[in-house]
Amino acid sequence: MSENSGLLGCGTVFLAPYENGKPSNSWYDLDEADKYEIKENVSEKTRKSKRCESYGQLKSQVPIKEPAELSLTFSTMNKENFATLFMSKPVDTVQAAGTFTEAVLTAMKGRSVHLKTRNLDAAALVVKNADDTITYVADTDYVIENAKMGFVKILESGSIANGALNFSGSMAESKSVRMVGGSQYDRRFSVKLVGKNLDTGQPHIAYVYDVRLAPQSGVDFLADDFVVGELTGKPVLDPVTGESYIVETDIT
Repeated sequence: MSENSGLLGCGTVFLAPYENGKPSNSWYDLDEADKYEIKENVSEKTRKSKRCESYGQLKSQVPIKEPAELSLTFSTMNKENFATLFMSKPVDTVQAAGTFTEAVLTAMKGRSVHLKTRNLDAAALVVKNADDTITYVADTDYVIENAKMGFVKILESGSIANGALNFSGSMAESKSVRMVGGSQYDRRFSVKLVGKNLDTGQPHIAYVYDVRLAPQSGVDFLADDFVVGELTGKPVLDPVTGESYIVETDIT
């Protein structure tokens, strides 16, 4: 960097999750990272005078290196980013198309039943009492509130009594990405910024070898603006290089 240059950066942030305690070389794009900040920290040990004529004056001062801190923020919620905020891993799931039978024990008038089945075929849904002796009528005894998510509402004005019901019918294929919250609380990554200083036009890299990232902000599903995720961690010394991170500038 020249003597008169500043730093105004752009770039892409890549993460490579550790697998079985070892670094991988499988990187994914964090996508639209808004912040990649490395902050160095130093504490100090001091010795002060207690003599009357110099009370409180500093006699000794020793700086102590503390772990650096890495902070990332992002607004793109792809499945990898989203799962990291829940300390989880994304798992692709598939509900095959077919037929289903499901018993519900606690149906109540005026309330909704949430079936385990998704993408219901509304025309094929059959609702019966627990003994399978009465078949109820759609839009008279119940309505399908949300066929994709499997919500059926029992109407107050209908003939369904509080208690058990049997549901059966058919459904289309349903796919989703499932995340079990807190199941992957020890998330280790290698993190790399590949960027450029817009003031000089020169590329630069900031590479953290090993860091455990944890979310610093919650996920508000009803926020009034786009959710921004924040991850922080303390880079760990690499046993091979003896370095916790490197920064390279003016790459030619």
